[in-house]
Amino acid sequence: KVLNEYLKQDSAALSFKKYNRKDFESLQHLTKWYQVALMELITCDKYQSDERIMAQKLKISLTELRASLFTLVNSGLIEKVNGKWQKKTLHQDFPTDTTHEATRQYHRTMTGKALEVLSESQPAEVCRRRMIGATVAVNPQHLEQAISAYNEFIYKMTALLTEGECSEVYQINLQLFPLTRSES
Repeated sequence: KVLNEYLKQDSAALSFKKYNRKDFESLQHLTKWYQVALMELITCDKYQSDERIMAQKLKISLTELRASLFTLVNSGLIEKVNGKWQKKTLHQDFPTDTTHEATRQYHRTMTGKALEVLSESQPAEVCRRRMIGATVAVNPQHLEQAISAYNEFIYKMTALLTEGECSEVYQINLQLFPLTRSES
């Protein structure tokens, strides 16, 4: 509901209109974090021709990579055209406005990946990431407006980061959750 209102009211939402929103039922078979990452990696031309390099970039086995390609093809998300993998829609939007165990598991996994990256202390790795957090007292009456701004940020960030030739895959995690119990 909040996302639909945002799309109706905000001119910055125009970039969102380039996204293809998938229903949850068509995404249930995407059970591994690297399936979504692979969908992004195939848009990086420099890795297109070598499945071994794609597997190495994602730190997965060649078997996992090939099984993921199979899953993504069968789900209608990617296809091979003239010998090159491509996404059927450049940007996919996976719904999170309702809760499903698969969605929760995906976010748990990606939060775990963030914890792994946070543990890196090598300067070369530290400069490749950014983690920022804030703990704030909140007026719940502003949550809908905050969620709209949150959505706008993620779509603008995605548009910025995907301009030009891409060569890396990043995860953008944003969490907004209460640290206190609700009074109701």
